[in-house]
Parts: sequence; C-alpha cells; structure tokens
Amino acid sequence: MFKSVQYASLLAYLSPTLAFGATIPATEDLNRETEFSGFAEQELEPFFESGDEQWITGEKGLSLRLRTFLQDGDKAIVMAHGFVENINRYKETIYDFYQAGYSIFAYDHRGHGASDLIAKNPDVGHVDRWDNYVKDFSQVVELASRDFDKIYLFGHSMGGAVVTTYLQGEPNPKVAKAVLSAPMHEIPTDPYPKLIARGIVGSAVLIGLGEKWAPGEGPNDPETWTIDTFNESRSKARVDYYIAEMKALGWGSRAGASNNWVKEVLDATKRMTKSWQIKKISTPLLILQASDDDFALPGGQEKVCAEAPSCKLVQYENSFHSLFIEVDRIRVPYFQDIFKFLAE
Repeated sequence: MFKSVQYASLLAYLSPTLAFGATIPATEDLNRETEFSGFAEQELEPFFESGDEQWITGEKGLSLRLRTFLQDGDKAIVMAHGFVENINRYKETIYDFYQAGYSIFAYDHRGHGASDLIAKNPDVGHVDRWDNYVKDFSQVVELASRDFDKIYLFGHSMGGAVVTTYLQGEPNPKVAKAVLSAPMHEIPTDPYPKLIARGIVGSAVLIGLGEKWAPGEGPNDPETWTIDTFNESRSKARVDYYIAEMKALGWGSRAGASNNWVKEVLDATKRMTKSWQIKKISTPLLILQASDDDFALPGGQEKVCAEAPSCKLVQYENSFHSLFIEVDRIRVPYFQDIFKFLAE
C-alpha cells in the first residue's frame, strides 16, 4: 500500500550533502517568502535568463520552446508543467533544482506558453490528441539522455499525468525516478457525473465544437486576477509575482479547457488509472498530494500509488494545488521530500 505522511519533512535527520554529489538545500535557503520580491529581482530573474532557450520540433511539426540549465554532473531533471501554465511559472523550482546539483530541461507544452498554439483562440486550453503531449515529452527526455546518464522526471498536475502515461509506455532506460506533484490522475467534472460530462464534450467535438470552451469554462480576466481569485496557492508574494509576469507577457487571460481537451483528458485519465496500466510503471514514484485541491482529485493519485510497484505518497495539510509555489511552511518540506526521494 502507499504511504501517507501528513505535512512533515522527511529530512530532519539527513546530511545536506548526498553521496552521489547533489545537495539538499538548507531550510534557511528555501525560506524566502518574506523577501521574495528582492530575491526574484536579484537572483531569480538573472538565473532564469541565463538558461539556453532553443526551439525543438514536436509531434506533427509544432514548434516548442525548450530552456535548459546545464552544469557538470551526470544528473538531469526533465520537467512537465501543468495545464495553461508555462515554464516561467517554474522559475523558482528550476532554481532550487539547479542549486541542488541537477541540470534542467524545461519546455512549454504544445498550446502553452511560447510554444505553438493549436486552437484559433489563443486563450483556450486545447489539445489535438493527448498522446501528442506524451510524444513531445518523450522527445525532451531523449534529448536529455544524450548527455546525462541519470534522468529524473518532474511533472505537476497535467504534467504529472503526461509523465504517468509516458512511464506506462517504453521509457528511456536512463530514467531513474519520477516525482508527480498533484498529478492529474482524476479531474472533477462537477456538476456532471464523469459519464455524462464525457458525453457532452464528445458530442460537441462530433459537431465541430472541439476548440470551443467546454461547459463552465472560459477565459481569465486579468483585471480581477488576484490572490483572492487564485485558488492554487496561499503565498501572496509568489502569486503576485506570477500574475504580474503573465500580464506582462500578454498571457493573463489564458484559461479554461476546450471540449476536445476535456474529452482527451477524461479518456486518458480513465486509461492511465486502470490496474493493468498502473502495473506497467517500473520507475519508482513519489506522489505529492495537496489536501485542498480543486483541480486534481485524490482518488486517482491514491489508486496509482497503491497499485504501482514502487510508490510513496506524501500529503501536505492545508495546501492548495500548486505546491511548488505555496507558502514556505508547505513548500520547504515539499522540496526537501523531493530531494530525499531522489537521493535514496
């Protein structure tokens, strides 16, 4: 069975330097929320700009933005972000992984960030086929494996579901472990039961409305977007920073899923949580669960972790969906748990 640990760092007893050369950042190095604005300006922005930005050709010829942060060593992390996100939202996460000794490969999914869009409306979250997310991710893993012998995977929300599907196929043999942060193994379809929701969006796709917003979905209003309407994190400093950047980039209104995205995700999550699919995952997993998550339901995560050959599940009390930008009292043990798992 999976192990559930209620909001506790697993690292109080660990040495900060690990046997294989990576390090676990000290608590005081991760506690930066009260000084986040200065940290972002003086360290985070210059660091992110130092990454090598390039463009790769994804499945069906789409151009995808990839940014790499390379250093000496044989370990690299390939990151997959969540729905209607982009790698800019993960600046601090990339920074912390890099400071711990890992090289980073981070890219924007198709239809996200600076990568090629799919829908005519740039604000709608849309995908052509779920498997194309997975094929794009596989391509980035292959790029990382050319120069690094130990590959670790990190996927948040939709990215966690992409990683899960990838691991149920034929993952690169250099992939050692995977961290799934609030993975989207099951999504809410309120007010409809899943079967009815699938019928609604499936019918919309059949009559040519696949790119249109699904029922209840729509664009974000940048003018009213604040910590009070952002139910993914309680960290005002981090949320304010992220919202300001999305507005500056012109991405502040991107939100809401298309009918085809919902159809593809319902089909994909149903398939990836089948017992026979879960048992295909030979890679050790760490699933990190938010207690107050409006976007990724716990049932799917717990089923995957219970039935996967090697999995640990950690839940953080009083936490929202975006654990990686949560308040320090949640984010610090979250990252320390990740670093411990990667070192085991």
